[in-house]
Amino acid sequence: MKTSYEIEKIAKANKISIEILSLEQAQMIKNRILQKYSNKNKSTFLWESFLDFSIVNNKDGWTLIADYVNAKKCLMFFDDDDSIIVFKGGNDLYKLLSEMYGFEFYITNFTTEYLICFNHHDCLMGCGTAKNWVNKLQNDLTTNKAINLGPDTSVIVPYIRI
Repeated sequence: MKTSYEIEKIAKANKISIEILSLEQAQMIKNRILQKYSNKNKSTFLWESFLDFSIVNNKDGWTLIADYVNAKKCLMFFDDDDSIIVFKGGNDLYKLLSEMYGFEFYITNFTTEYLICFNHHDCLMGCGTAKNWVNKLQNDLTTNKAINLGPDTSVIVPYIRI
């Protein structure tokens, strides 16, 4: 079953307003993502082809995404589904994610200035302006500033794929 179908059901049950982009719009955005953030290899998962990103391994990393998105619209998409789902902001995104089982997803905005992935290895990855956000999380960890990453936090390592 498509992940987007499950999300539609959960959103409806929890009175979360979402919108599904047309397949044409979705394809245009995904193509922009590939051009900006991927070496365009034919791997199963988009995140396997990221060019320049930061990463943290944490089973609760998905909970931080709403803070990055804040009150701005965001787009969610998947490797195995052509749909793109629009959320009004981080609060709606968090509410939906907290009602779902574990799954792999990507978050961006209409201008694709950032790309965030949370994958099946519990890795939170950031590209574009989200890379700087993940780097800030790393800095906060190394300076012992309090951030809520949960008990299983690993070291955040900036990573550039060559």
